[in-house]
Amino acid sequence: MIYGNWSRNAVGYITRFDADGMQWTTPENCLNTTKTGLYASYSRSLFDFWSMTVGGEAFYSHTRSKSLYYRQPSAHSWSGKAELNTSWMLTRKKNLVMTLRCTQYFPYQERMVSYGAHTFLSAEIRYMLLDNRLTLSASVTDPFGWSITRSTTVFDEYTLKTRVNVHQHSTALHIAYSFGGRKVNNVYRDSKERESQRTY
Repeated sequence: MIYGNWSRNAVGYITRFDADGMQWTTPENCLNTTKTGLYASYSRSLFDFWSMTVGGEAFYSHTRSKSLYYRQPSAHSWSGKAELNTSWMLTRKKNLVMTLRCTQYFPYQERMVSYGAHTFLSAEIRYMLLDNRLTLSASVTDPFGWSITRSTTVFDEYTLKTRVNVHQHSTALHIAYSFGGRKVNNVYRDSKERESQRTY
């Protein structure tokens, strides 16, 4: 997939300090941005018990600022990400499945802000019983605390460095049971979604 987006007078967030050290941030329509890239993925079953999907993205981003508060009038970078999603069938009945997902984000700049690399990792093990009616699963997200966003913004008189840890680490246990039959006699979908009035 090839994509591209362009913005004029996009919002940039300007952080300032007064003589007393008071900090405040205001939005300004001062940025012209361009981002074009390519995303591709490939899926393969290596064996009867092992499947894998690998993906990657490469993009170029360029930002030009009309604000005098940034030290440089423009910034650009080449960057991307790499993804891995793999599953193993741990029993011959294929009712015990382990899944591992990993995404590596590489350093990039966007809207005059430079972001550092970070990694998102999650794993799940799922056990299906009673003809797949009962499902037991356990999952863990960001077990090593790698998903931390670090950014740097260079203004005219100072450099603002930010470290954001949203604590995505979590552990969950799930139990699900399916009642009733499995056959579907009739399914009706209103493609126009007249009643939902949802906007995408």
